[in-house]
Amino acid sequence: MNTVTLGGTATINDLVSVARFGAKVAFSKEYEERVNHCRAHVDRFSHEGKAIYGLTTGLGDNWKKFIPEEDRETIQRNNIYAHTCAVGEPIAEECTRAMMFVMLCHFGSGHTGIRLETLALIRDMLNAGISPIVPGHGSVGYLTLEGHIGMVMIGEGRATYQGETLDGAEALKRAGLKPVVLSSKEGLILLSGTTSVTAFASLAIYDAQATLAIELNSSVDNPLIFDEEDGGAVALMGCNADGTYAGMASDNLCIAITDLCKMSNSRIDRLLNSLVSELPAFLNKNADFNNGLMMIQYASAGLQGELLILAHPAVVDNLTTCANQEDYVNMGYNAAKKAYDSMHLAKYILAAELICDGQALDCYEDKRCAKGTQAIYDLLRSKVPEMDNDMPLTPYLEAVAQQIIDRAYIRTVEASVGALKF
Repeated sequence: MNTVTLGGTATINDLVSVARFGAKVAFSKEYEERVNHCRAHVDRFSHEGKAIYGLTTGLGDNWKKFIPEEDRETIQRNNIYAHTCAVGEPIAEECTRAMMFVMLCHFGSGHTGIRLETLALIRDMLNAGISPIVPGHGSVGYLTLEGHIGMVMIGEGRATYQGETLDGAEALKRAGLKPVVLSSKEGLILLSGTTSVTAFASLAIYDAQATLAIELNSSVDNPLIFDEEDGGAVALMGCNADGTYAGMASDNLCIAITDLCKMSNSRIDRLLNSLVSELPAFLNKNADFNNGLMMIQYASAGLQGELLILAHPAVVDNLTTCANQEDYVNMGYNAAKKAYDSMHLAKYILAAELICDGQALDCYEDKRCAKGTQAIYDLLRSKVPEMDNDMPLTPYLEAVAQQIIDRAYIRTVEASVGALKF
């Protein structure tokens, strides 16, 4: 049972060590210093009374409501209460522990403003083996599952400890721990982010990783020939040519690409819609005789429609062949081809967004921007001119798409601001 010390870059193996195998968690000096440094800013904001969402204001429709300093502990507790609404059977204990580990990684980044003592309680709960009971249904990717962990932290809810199911306060007491009183922003912090998504995905990836590496280094043929001790050999006939697992990875890649482009299309819409962008409609500089970039969104939407079709999994359609002599065909090729085709389409959606970005920037008289943004703009303008009038867009979409595939934008940004982390 090793110890995972947080402060540098956490890995999926670190998460699994804690969540599944019971490794202890410790904080490095760097971790503690950055948490305390950021919290000092939150405390200052709180005392100054600046209007900051979730810190000095309410949430959602209450974002315009200022919360007095003396009421903020109540508000943060109420945030936990209001978001504790997941339902159904509890998630596995390792999933809950994985979520708690992700909280320590995310919230301890030095940018959230959470207090060190609040993070220390999560750490101590993990090390003591206290696991909040978290229902597994009703999440949109955050908020509800996380609320059930927060309930135990404030001494409510339910948790397991040493094989017993207990009230949260009793579980903490038996482990020698005390509930935390959440301070400014902390209730929101515990609920926000991608805690559950990251936790579940990390466990799944750990169990499935290197599938592709294994496939890459496999002997894939029928029959396979193996040496025997007497110097001879044996031919084993069973067929090892199953591309299902590589196909599954490809199917998942199609979904990931489609989701990335969905966000890109949403940004295109906001750039072209004058009701939200406060820029000329369709970024059109000469509306009397021109359409602007209206139709680039149509093309992008059409591409997105194709991606949605390609996101349907292929490897679930296994069939038997050859009068049942061959057990089944796995459709892994179809999945891999879909992934390749999806990336081919995605580059055009991203190119359309970049073209809209550049045109939007040109709508401002003052086009000053950060170094990295300027580098992207300059590279874009090396292929696409500022559009004062309508012009055929296909050549420009092709040119920018090729820049994307060539990783030209990444290289340009890194040359300007330093290496990017992926």
